[in-house]
Amino acid sequence: MNYTIFYAKLIGLYMLIMSVGMFINSKNFRILIVESATNTSLNMFAGVISLLFGLTIVLTHPLWQGWPMIITIIGYLAVLKGIVRVCFTNSVASMVHQFRSIKIYYFISVLCLLLGIILLYYGYRFSI
Repeated sequence: MNYTIFYAKLIGLYMLIMSVGMFINSKNFRILIVESATNTSLNMFAGVISLLFGLTIVLTHPLWQGWPMIITIIGYLAVLKGIVRVCFTNSVASMVHQFRSIKIYYFISVLCLLLGIILLYYGYRFSI
């Protein structure tokens, strides 16, 4: 199994499960998002994990053609998210308060669901 198929399945399953969880437990997820952003230690720890995850993808998956480009972009976004959380910890709390909007929350939830389905489709389509 190559990296593209592995990442498509891994990220696809992760996004699918998380988006379903975000729909089922929307109130608790919105509270978690705001509380974790205001907790400096937890915010920095999440940034370190995001940075490691993103760098792993960026270094092992530099593909910029076709559908695998989605995985590379997700890797770069994870790196960016990690850098912001680690370097600008205090600013993250104010940015996250915008995420409390129910419209933005559900938009991101639907986006994650669709991205998860797309990645699973390609991951399982090309692994057969």
